[in-house]
Amino acid sequence: MERLSVSNFLSIKKATLELKRINIFIGPQAQGKSILSKLVYYFKEFPLGILESAIEERTKRQFDSSAKDRFERIFPPYAWEGKAFLIVYDTPSYKILIENEKVGFRFKFSVTYTSSIGKALVAARKTVRSEFDTSLRAGGSIARGPVAISYVHQAIASSLLRDKLEQTIYVPAGRSFFANLQKSLFSFIASSIPIDYFIKEFGAIYENTRTGGITRQAARTRPKGVDKIVEDLLCGSHEHLKGEDWIVGARGRVNLSHASSGQQEALPMAIVLSIWPYLSSAAYTRSFVIEEPEAHLFPFAQGQVVSLIAAAYNAPGNDGVFVITTHSPYILTALNNLVQARNAASVANEKELLEIYKIVPKDQLIEFDDLAAYAVNEGGVTSILDTEYSLIQAHAIDGVSEYFASRFEKLLEIEAVAQDRMNMDLI
Repeated sequence: MERLSVSNFLSIKKATLELKRINIFIGPQAQGKSILSKLVYYFKEFPLGILESAIEERTKRQFDSSAKDRFERIFPPYAWEGKAFLIVYDTPSYKILIENEKVGFRFKFSVTYTSSIGKALVAARKTVRSEFDTSLRAGGSIARGPVAISYVHQAIASSLLRDKLEQTIYVPAGRSFFANLQKSLFSFIASSIPIDYFIKEFGAIYENTRTGGITRQAARTRPKGVDKIVEDLLCGSHEHLKGEDWIVGARGRVNLSHASSGQQEALPMAIVLSIWPYLSSAAYTRSFVIEEPEAHLFPFAQGQVVSLIAAAYNAPGNDGVFVITTHSPYILTALNNLVQARNAASVANEKELLEIYKIVPKDQLIEFDDLAAYAVNEGGVTSILDTEYSLIQAHAIDGVSEYFASRFEKLLEIEAVAQDRMNMDLI
């Protein structure tokens, strides 16, 4: 099991959390949900930095420098360089530590790791060198093709005691940003304009997804129900024509730049989640970090997004991880429905299973043991799982409603007292 521990980093004072297949961070704004999700992304992508460094034939010192540089691009130093913090990411086969340690009157920033990471880097570089020597003997240059790189993949994965490397796709908030780029998206990605790290990373993936041939490849293994979820979520089908995105619905065709804010937010997320989990790969397991999947969506549509995520979680051959940050109790309610469907299915007979699958399709059931859910607030995290009933705790879902209901009841009481007083005055 993977574990993330954070001490005194930005808005997180103290947090320790275990990561499972599906991980939910819920809480008020500016409490640290995105910090945690970005840290998870950084650490999960760390082994891919080994791959890149090996192919580029970088030294260990250069690898270490690139690891620090990447952290600073995700978390700009101005926000933390004058404060001591410690972040630890622990897996069964390796550990990574990021520390800003106070030494005298200064701070020393470091990224360190256990020996298995170093061994993976050595193994990858040896594999690249071996491929280079083989190519030279054949009268060519070092091969950069899929076969050669697959050997490097295997060397790294074997050193880290894994079958595959993990590719993590970060789906940021503010996805409507891409609605007005469309034809200019490739130029924008290639430009040197300063922009948020994750917007640019996701932009490259989104461009490749909507214009590449991978859509047809994914369609061969994707359940038909996924297409229906996407159409219901978008209130129409998606078309990509001449560099532009269109949504074709009952009222005709609408360019994405003129679509509703909900459609603009949902389309990039829906495209990625309906394609990448269904691309078979011998080299990669694909994981996803999704910020605010509920953005600009009606509660029923939020449930459809959860169904889309659940279908991806159940995709054959992909055992990737999903990290979701949200403000919405409807996301939790929708998840609880899918978990409860799995709970019921575990004790149901054949007839009862058919009834369950009429309510929740079989490929959307979620195993409770694969779920982690945390409330993020006031610098810490608290698990909101109810292990007795194998669900997300009810108070985590109903707490806000209870708050407003309590205020509403008090206002009704005041109104009743005031009305009685007025009636008495009239007597």
